Amino acid sequence: MPKLVRFLVRHALTGVGLGVAFAAYLILADVGGLGTLILASPDRVLVISLLLVGMSITFGSAQMGIAVMLLASRDGDDTGTREKAAPPWQIRTEPVPIVRARPR
Repeated sequence: MPKLVRFLVRHALTGVGLGVAFAAYLILADVGGLGTLILASPDRVLVISLLLVGMSITFGSAQMGIAVMLLASRDGDDTGTREKAAPPWQIRTEPVPIVRARPR
């Protein structure tokens, strides 16, 4: 398996684990009465599975995105830092002439 695919799968599975843990916390801690509402429902298996799938997709995607954004640059610099842009007060701008059309 390519190195990048392994990297993405590892971080996706980490996010899925976090999503399942967060969903379990929501149900077990009865946040906002959610646990009571779900456990009193006749379709509790469906509701719990939808909650787990939604949280898994959300947390897995967020974890993958964070991991990709924190990758080190490919310029030989493995510190993970990137060159910072100049602050706005140091950017020099020049006026652009506006061409007006003549009426016919």
